[in-house]
Amino acid sequence: MVIAASASLSSMSAHASDPCEVVMCMFGLVQGQNSSQCDDAIASYFAIIEMHHGHPDLGATATARLAFTQQCKGAGSQFTSMIDNAFGSVIK
Repeated sequence: MVIAASASLSSMSAHASDPCEVVMCMFGLVQGQNSSQCDDAIASYFAIIEMHHGHPDLGATATARLAFTQQCKGAGSQFTSMIDNAFGSVIK
């Protein structure tokens, strides 16, 4: 259990983008908008990938991405949930 927790923390710390910037940009994608100013934030979101036995774990990836976006205290849970529902388990 300790190993899983530390692996999750190391995965999260590798994504240093501002969670609020990521929420803003990803919510734009949910609405069908895309700005080149959001490229780094979007890439940071999609770089959060949890692995299980050498393969992406889609459920754990969605959970980790949701946990990251929820670090933005100014974003309501309805926005982070919409992002998670649309892109949480999408692997690019």
